[in-house]
Amino acid sequence: MPLAGILVGFLCALISTFFFLIGASFLSPLAFLTVEGINHLDGLADFGDAVFAPKLRKRDAMKDLNTGAGGTVFIVLWALAISISASRMSLSELFIFSFFAEVSAKSGMLFALTFSRPAWEGMGSYMMEHAETKRTTLAILFVGTLAAAIQVFRPTSYPTLYAFAFSMLVSLIVVVYSHRTFGGVSGDVLGTINCLALAACMLFPVLRIFKG
Repeated sequence: MPLAGILVGFLCALISTFFFLIGASFLSPLAFLTVEGINHLDGLADFGDAVFAPKLRKRDAMKDLNTGAGGTVFIVLWALAISISASRMSLSELFIFSFFAEVSAKSGMLFALTFSRPAWEGMGSYMMEHAETKRTTLAILFVGTLAAAIQVFRPTSYPTLYAFAFSMLVSLIVVVYSHRTFGGVSGDVLGTINCLALAACMLFPVLRIFKG
């Protein structure tokens, strides 16, 4: 999955670069939607509906095919976070973080698949059957090494290794919340992790912390 993230991230970085060159960096959310489609964003919308639903209806809200106010809020905040972040980045920062956000997002999904239990049967539970702790650990170490290598090369003032750690922390928070609320992780939760880990990585330079 991180290797797929490298390919997807490179394509997203190219599209984001195009938006930067025409003075439309705020359109960067479209770069991710163009390459990934809306499946992950649909999961984020369902997750948002569940977060705002009453305690006894959270599972039903997650499975509801209609998008409510909670899901709409989550989608709007996701798009705004990426749009505002991209608008405040230099060209090199936008390329690097558009690329690495996708790699981080796929790493977060892989972490959830390996170290979670399924909330119910579906795509998520099927994918969990094929997740292996050893391979996942090696994959995450590979991404961490890649982040460290980019950081040493210093094409940006912001440490990519810390950005990766931040996105993984966000993934962990979603996993913990999902286990407590739904009893495990579903396909929609995986889509949510992809979106939020991606947004967390993109937001990192705008937070103005750990600047080198």
